[in-house]
Amino acid sequence: MNYYILCFSLAIMMSLSCTNKTKYAEGPLSSIIKLFSAEEVKDFDEAIKYIDVNRVYADCKQENKTPIECWKERVNFAYNLGQTNKFTNHFKYHEYKITESVKEGNAKVELAPLKTDTGNKTMVLELEFRNGNWVVIKVNHF
Repeated sequence: MNYYILCFSLAIMMSLSCTNKTKYAEGPLSSIIKLFSAEEVKDFDEAIKYIDVNRVYADCKQENKTPIECWKERVNFAYNLGQTNKFTNHFKYHEYKITESVKEGNAKVELAPLKTDTGNKTMVLELEFRNGNWVVIKVNHF
């Protein structure tokens, strides 16, 4: 009898603990990878699905340019720079320690360089879950 009560109690506790958790088809890191990948080939239609350009580039200081124009200019610059022999526009994830935290439809992904002497900076990307998709809303470099 005690065995059945214990099993029943455990089943109730497990079902209650699972009801408060939101399931996401893909994590925030997958959206960042898709964003970076689309930007690397200048696929703006695909990249825009993973970034809130108006929020990320709201502080664009270039005269008479919209956030979209600032973003496209930065992506084009990185693309063109990547076409030279000295630089690449491919993000090397294996050279970073990646940490991810998710809480109630918001997430932070930190990409910290494993080697500190490369000149690469730590990036912290903040994301929101919108319409079944993670979207970058803020990018910080440290």
